[in-house]
Amino acid sequence: MSAVAGIDQLVPGRVISCKTMHDEQFTGSIVAADPHSSIVMIKCSRSKVVLVNLRQIKWLEIDAEKPGSIPQVPKKFAIGKLEQRLSSNIKEKLNLTQEDGHDEDPLGAKLIQFRVLSELFFVIEISCNR
Repeated sequence: MSAVAGIDQLVPGRVISCKTMHDEQFTGSIVAADPHSSIVMIKCSRSKVVLVNLRQIKWLEIDAEKPGSIPQVPKKFAIGKLEQRLSSNIKEKLNLTQEDGHDEDPLGAKLIQFRVLSELFFVIEISCNR
């Protein structure tokens, strides 16, 4: 199977086996596939996920018995719960930074608080942009 032909069959959840040009063999379920870059993410085991360039494979087998499916996106988020969790996490992190800052000068404690808050808002920004 060529890398470009049949890319539409590489859907999340489908089980595939492939062998690379470096004689590495991978078997697992597809997590994601990008037709533009010809790259497939395969979950081989619980702790092993690999990216495979489809242009660099010797062969590829698609398990026809397991068609795979695209996971459904949740229809509704509990915004109130998310806001409550966020505010409690911020309070908890601020309390931890204040506890850690007892032996430090006030400027150092403020810098730690700023770093923790900026990391939290960076995570929030990433999750909101998805």
